[in-house]
Amino acid sequence: MFKADYEKIIETICEYKGISSKELCEILRDKDCKYMFFLLMKKYGVEVNSMNNDLNNFSKKQMIYNYKKALEKFLVNKNFREMYLRIDDEVKNII
Repeated sequence: MFKADYEKIIETICEYKGISSKELCEILRDKDCKYMFFLLMKKYGVEVNSMNNDLNNFSKKQMIYNYKKALEKFLVNKNFREMYLRIDDEVKNII
């Protein structure tokens, strides 16, 4: 995945939440957005190592844990699933 695509995913999530893309930390504080971020990064093939370079806040173990929790939330929570599918459609249109 190209860096530009990675940035487009971040911009799409920020646009959905109504914050600027420079406020990535705000996304990561909101659990739903954080989980959405990890699901989209996994879907679009962003490697854990490349995410680790940009997100010094998380260790590799924390990233894997967050992805597992995101997947669990996706399967259980209907509202989260609908929000994910909406954002995923927007990302597909951009990429």
